[in-house]
Amino acid sequence: GQLFQAVLGLLGQLADRAPVLLILDDVHWADEFSMKLLATISRRTRKLPMMVLVTLRLEELQALPVLKRTLREIEQDGLLTTLTLQALSKDDTL
Repeated sequence: GQLFQAVLGLLGQLADRAPVLLILDDVHWADEFSMKLLATISRRTRKLPMMVLVTLRLEELQALPVLKRTLREIEQDGLLTTLTLQALSKDDTL
């Protein structure tokens, strides 16, 4: 709807000025509407100088079918690169 168009318009305007990095942290907390917005952004901005960085906890993914489906759709469109990070050790965090 109008909100999606407004967000896409803003991202387009920003990308016209300079490359854009959109960071969405902890998307395992996102609702279904937000996941639809993420899928729309991924599809509709593919030709823009833009990257969307999404962080999530993999252990949460199985319990979230909407997020799992959204990421699968983005991957099927060839727009997803996955980088899995290992947990930091106590020494690493110090």
